[in-house]
Amino acid sequence: VTSTGTTPPAGVVLTTKGHVLVPGVIKSDQDSRITVLIGESEFVARAVKTDESLGMSILKLDADETFEALDISQGADLAVGEWALVVRPTDEDLDYQKISNLTVCQGERAGRHRRFLLNQSLSSSTGALVVNLNGQVVGIVDRGTVLAINDLREDVQRLLADATGKSSPEADKQRKGWFG
Repeated sequence: VTSTGTTPPAGVVLTTKGHVLVPGVIKSDQDSRITVLIGESEFVARAVKTDESLGMSILKLDADETFEALDISQGADLAVGEWALVVRPTDEDLDYQKISNLTVCQGERAGRHRRFLLNQSLSSSTGALVVNLNGQVVGIVDRGTVLAINDLREDVQRLLADATGKSSPEADKQRKGWFG
């Protein structure tokens, strides 16, 4: 996904109904419309939910189409020295060519969410998807590093559940009765 306007340059489609995760805080109370490119098709989107502590937002595409959603239920981590691909967004300027950069993990930074450090500058790839050489999702580029998808998963699922009006997996667990 590539977007234009006030949003970060890329994101990932999370649902077949067109919910897109993008790095950055985009207020849902603003009535601004955002142009989003998926492949060579242009769609209008609006921000529906933002998590400022996570630094991510969910956009909803205004379209009746069914989209191919990224499955984030299974992810992988990167070890130091392991190769990965940064799948960069494309647009009209790049003639819609699919571009991926081969890179090597140089380490990781601890924190609320681990960040993998790669051997190349990622400043122009915010929102790009990173996969290992087995094709497993590793993370999403944010502020020059790669946020580990295994650490983000629960927060993203909660944010998506809030955006779509459905309950998150944690909320479902809390509602179930039990004897103990």
